[in-house]
Amino acid sequence: MSRHSLKILSYNIHKGFSASGIRFTLKEIKHFLHQMDPDVIFLQEAVGKHTGKKIVIPDFQTNNQVDFLAKELYPYKIYGANKKHKNGHHGNAILSKYPIELIENHNISQNRFESRGLLHVTLKWPPHHEAIHEPIHLFNTHLNLLERDRQKQLHWIAEHIQRELHQNHAVILAGDFNDWRKKAVGHIEENILLKEVFTQTQRYPNSFPSFLPGLSLDRIFYKNLKLIEAAQINDKKYRNLSDHLPLLAHFKL
Repeated sequence: MSRHSLKILSYNIHKGFSASGIRFTLKEIKHFLHQMDPDVIFLQEAVGKHTGKKIVIPDFQTNNQVDFLAKELYPYKIYGANKKHKNGHHGNAILSKYPIELIENHNISQNRFESRGLLHVTLKWPPHHEAIHEPIHLFNTHLNLLERDRQKQLHWIAEHIQRELHQNHAVILAGDFNDWRKKAVGHIEENILLKEVFTQTQRYPNSFPSFLPGLSLDRIFYKNLKLIEAAQINDKKYRNLSDHLPLLAHFKL
């Protein structure tokens, strides 16, 4: 990150497995993230703990996939557990090269089958810049599969941001919106005036399934920042590390 430039990446990592769910790819995902070198990473479906996988996968990171992915390059990390089970839990996480502070991990679940969350942290940026008093608010989420549930979650997120944040705050909202019907964009842009990074092109990239993407599920929204560029990462070398393709966005003040 330059003094006035911030690069972020959003990625559903499928609990560290390939699109087929057979091949364990966490080490390759780490290599990919370090190659991309974003300043902040929004992860969905990151495993915080899973003791059962250790039995069948010798190199499975049982303690915390977030710690493993963050080690060496991302000294600041915050994890929010969403789905809890007898062997552990998984959820959303934010990794950062610069200090971040947890505000809250909100439970936005709409049924007992899908445990979903909205992870809210703040980032001081530019770092060590005394003139910047207000942090950037970062939100990482993973919405439901059913449209009616997603609409309730989007309504809750919009109301929460309107209620808790000043209209001048800088905001980035990213994650797996399961937005194959492309309704999240209109809801977020109209209700809380956040822009989607691909709105200018009107071509929201298909991000699922990664090996033959046909559905546009993932989104990055922003407010009070200037978008430099946005891209989908569809490099053949990294295409099958997860069932989703990652999105990248580059901002400046």
